[in-house]
Amino acid sequence: MAGALLAAAAIATMSGCGGKADASAGKNEPVPSASPTESWHSATLQDAARMFQEDFQGLATVDCSADCGPDLVKMFNDAHLLTELMKESGAPEGVYDEPLRLFGGLEKGFTTAAGLSGEARLPPMLGPARELNNWLKTNPVQ
Repeated sequence: MAGALLAAAAIATMSGCGGKADASAGKNEPVPSASPTESWHSATLQDAARMFQEDFQGLATVDCSADCGPDLVKMFNDAHLLTELMKESGAPEGVYDEPLRLFGGLEKGFTTAAGLSGEARLPPMLGPARELNNWLKTNPVQ
């Protein structure tokens, strides 16, 4: 988990397709963070599933010739929130084994994406994210 958050920080600091630091970052624009947002504190399992699915749909259709790093970080963070809420849901053992396994693939993809730039960052994350999204479509969370 700590490695994934470090990867989130690495992607969050990348900008543009080349992955070089943006000279304007930190001046007037907020810098993306791998930290939970305020909305996380009151999010339900259904909220987290919806946020992740919206993030995924946005990235699945985006032209990543612009900076997608912040969007990748948001999708990862929302997927992480979703899995944490699944673990805390009190659901019978085994109910969320598959999405938790799929999140593991997303974590690996996220770490891989941190070392890439531009559109190359998308495939390592979108494949596992698509699988998690598909699981959520056929297994709505309660």
